Amino acid sequence: MGISEAIHSVASSTIVGDVATEAWEENADEIKRLGVNNDRRCAMLIGQCAHESAKFLARSENLNYSADALFRVFRKYFPTRAECDAFARQPEKIANRVYASRMGNGNTASGDGWKYRGRGYLQLTGRSNY
Repeated sequence: MGISEAIHSVASSTIVGDVATEAWEENADEIKRLGVNNDRRCAMLIGQCAHESAKFLARSENLNYSADALFRVFRKYFPTRAECDAFARQPEKIANRVYASRMGNGNTASGDGWKYRGRGYLQLTGRSNY
């Protein structure tokens, strides 16, 4: 199975698969330079990208959480229902809190959490990963 067929086998649609295949082809030299140079490694990278990006649909992390979802997913950062209610459906504020002061990001006021939220097919997150 070739790269295009492998990507299309896990993509959410033909059009999305075409876009992901094009991105792979545009970056083929860099992908090989990074050691993705055999069928197994290609399959692993394609699988990881498909998983992280919702089958190649998401190119930017969706942080538009409801209060209930914040409490479930990010309880460490939103330990009370009142905090969850105050941040619900405010993706920028959520990112700035949950990604503050880690992964090379500044504090909540720096805006780094939002600026360096998960992006790309691998959903790289944090200043130090960009």
